[in-house]
Amino acid sequence: MPQIFIISRCLCEQTLLELGSLLFAVVEKGFAIEGTNDVSCTVISSVRTLGEEADVQIEIRYTAGQIKYGRKTPFDPTLEEQKRLAEAIKPVVDDFLSRCVGRSMSLSVWCKPFYNSHFQIWKKE
Repeated sequence: MPQIFIISRCLCEQTLLELGSLLFAVVEKGFAIEGTNDVSCTVISSVRTLGEEADVQIEIRYTAGQIKYGRKTPFDPTLEEQKRLAEAIKPVVDDFLSRCVGRSMSLSVWCKPFYNSHFQIWKKE
């Protein structure tokens, strides 16, 4: 399951959630998993940073190295696919920020594969 993780000290939680919802389709398309409904989003708006960080930081976290999504080979996006995804995210973020806050902000996108990791979620009973 790809997880969009957005961190920003400049934008409120609701704005970040709206941005995240726009990125679901971009991530699904970038990873060729359209229609799987297997993307989630987590946002953090109250953050402090030391050193130089982008105003909006986006991490695309996912488990790689396992057979998923009906493929015959392990799900493992190449560096080129990751780069294309990051480049597809930028114009969506730029357009969203110009419409919602009326200005551009610095942006970082980091694809973060977790290899052969186990993910499990327990729903409330």
